[in-house]
Formats: sequence, C-alpha cells, structure tokens
Amino acid sequence: MPSVRLTAKSLDALRAKATRVDYFDEGASVPGFGLRVSAAGKKTWFLMYRASGVQKRHTLGTYPPMGLEKARATARTALLNVSASRPIRSTWRRTGGTSARRSGRPGADC
Repeated sequence: MPSVRLTAKSLDALRAKATRVDYFDEGASVPGFGLRVSAAGKKTWFLMYRASGVQKRHTLGTYPPMGLEKARATARTALLNVSASRPIRSTWRRTGGTSARRSGRPGADC
C-alpha cells in the first residue's frame, strides 16, 4: 500500500492497475485516510481505523464528486466520532457524504 502526497494534480494522475491499489495520504493530518483506485479506474475515499481493537475500513465517497478537502474534513470528523465512541455512520449524515454503499433506500445508508 503506497503512500503518496495527495493533491488535486496527483489525484488525476493516479491510474488503474491490474488490481486495486490503496494510496494513503502521505503527511496528512488524518491517519488512515486514503484513496482506493480499482482495476476499472473508480476512485474511492476511505478511512482505516481501529475500534475496540478491530481494524475497520469506512468508505467516505467517490472522487471526483467528493473533492480532496471535503474528503479530508469528513475523515477528520469520522475519527473524532471514533475516539468519542460514537458511531461513525453519524458522520456521514452530518457532513452530507456520498457513501458508495448508499442505495437510496431509507436505513440502507451504511
């Protein structure tokens, strides 16, 4: 899992490879924040964190609909919720996130 400094320019330069690749934001103020590029070229923001000793992964949204600064802000808020033992899903609702898992059905947002 490579680390790169995520910038507007570097996001457009990241290309799909034979398998999906997770790029962690190098030097970011949000540990565990990154971008997954699928083999098909889809770019998805994520946050890796630990809750009760278990490593978890939370999808924040897709790029480009959710830009870099909004994704970082959403990840920061999510980490604050985790550290305060609040469900991370409440972050999604308050920040107006665009979770890739959202189906449009009530109650099926995460």
